[in-house]
Amino acid sequence: MARPEKQGLDYFSHDINSNSDPKIEYIETVYGLTGYAVYFKLLEKIYSNSYWLKWTDRDEVFMVKRYQMDLSVFKSLMQDFFNEGLFDAQMYKKHQILTSQSIQNRYFSATERRKKVYINKSYLLSEPDIPNKIIIVYINGINDDINGEKDNINSRNVELNGINDNIGTQSKVKERKVKESKERKTFIQPSLHEIRLYCLERKNNIDPQYFHDYQVARDWKLKGGQKIKDWQAVIRTWERNDYNKKPVQQINFPEKSLEELVS
Repeated sequence: MARPEKQGLDYFSHDINSNSDPKIEYIETVYGLTGYAVYFKLLEKIYSNSYWLKWTDRDEVFMVKRYQMDLSVFKSLMQDFFNEGLFDAQMYKKHQILTSQSIQNRYFSATERRKKVYINKSYLLSEPDIPNKIIIVYINGINDDINGEKDNINSRNVELNGINDNIGTQSKVKERKVKESKERKTFIQPSLHEIRLYCLERKNNIDPQYFHDYQVARDWKLKGGQKIKDWQAVIRTWERNDYNKKPVQQINFPEKSLEELVS
């Protein structure tokens, strides 16, 4: 069975001034650091899935047990998340999902270098700004279809229809999977922002700007001339080799006479 394509994020940006946001400041004032921790734990769950997360009473039980909170206090905390706009109350009421406009903006900004982005239009709070080079795969009615039918998936450039198709269709699906597998192996140069986020996540001392400029100058090739396939692995190699600082460059000035220098 082919491995499903990734829809969530490996990491997301966390503003160091988050605790000065009046909404989060209110949550922390009322519920202490537990309220702050629960909010960002929920963000981790959301981004690991996509830009939304199904939320049920069962999920509440798990969170209450994990953080050893009283259920009534946790329900009050969740209600304040909605009251403060940290999660969209209407989306939860209609679809039982956790999301918000800021969450969606951050998600689509983080996926702008992907080849495909999966979108459920029903869960969008506004039309996302997605580059034309990205294939948009629209997924409609996830967990919302009363009859329990399979999701209808279509895209701007790709259309996938049918269940238990004939052998000819299966052959086409196999060809498409092989093609997508090759595409995933194609190296995509990371942006300086992506490098900076990864270095922050690794808590290393590598200068993101220097790493980026160094690899661009080498056309993203290793010493042997092979093209880099995994830039994150290269960063981890720099860490192991303690290659964390810029080399000191010796600058050789041409010799000049005093008259030439003052002229």
